Amino acid sequence: MGLVPQRDALLRGFGDEQRNVLVKIELEGSVSLGWCRVGDGSLALVGDLQRLSRSRSLEILLARITREYAAREALRQAQRHLGDAMVCIGA
Repeated sequence: MGLVPQRDALLRGFGDEQRNVLVKIELEGSVSLGWCRVGDGSLALVGDLQRLSRSRSLEILLARITREYAAREALRQAQRHLGDAMVCIGA
């Protein structure tokens, strides 16, 4: 996707507030997105809404990240449940 994730990083937010995140990516124009673990174990998206609202490509990027994550997770689950089975993806 052309993004370089940073692990265990600081995400700068509104008013120079900083938050520790598990993963951070930098977008154009000094805009950053981060993910942190929440109480139920899932990941929450963290970012400065004022800066993010200026990013035209953000909606497309989030949809792409979500699709790729879902596909990888589905393959991990299939491998876990199907053991030695081979999974092929094609049109």
